[in-house]
Amino acid sequence: MESKAPTVHIRALLIEDDLDAARLVRRRLEWSPRAKFEVGHETTFSGALEKLEKEAWDVVILDLGLPDIEGLSTVAHASIVTRSLPVVILTSNADDGLAIQSVRAGFEDFLIKDEQDGATLVRAVLHAIERHAGVGAAEPATERHEARA
Repeated sequence: MESKAPTVHIRALLIEDDLDAARLVRRRLEWSPRAKFEVGHETTFSGALEKLEKEAWDVVILDLGLPDIEGLSTVAHASIVTRSLPVVILTSNADDGLAIQSVRAGFEDFLIKDEQDGATLVRAVLHAIERHAGVGAAEPATERHEARA
């Protein structure tokens, strides 16, 4: 049986300061048969905000332990981003209270790094995009970016 190339193209911005973890996430997304992922990467929250203003993205994958912002502070600051883009938290912090607070703040999902394989990560990202689109933000990244320019 012949496999089809994915037809969905997704631009994902990964905000992760651990370079090994970032490589693993990138590999898991880019090897997905379900979608063609283009993964951008920033190691700081401030760098990611600059990149988000300059380029169009479909989804953000956010670690909560960054050099310039951490934990609950990240949730508070990043909630600005969740208004326009789906944000999936991918962290090593398995705090259930933080997970609940994150979802209440508008994040689409809260994933624990050590509990994810490639298929689970891809599924969470795709579902996050669909859920976010269901609340009125359904617009391809290129169209969002052109509207801002």
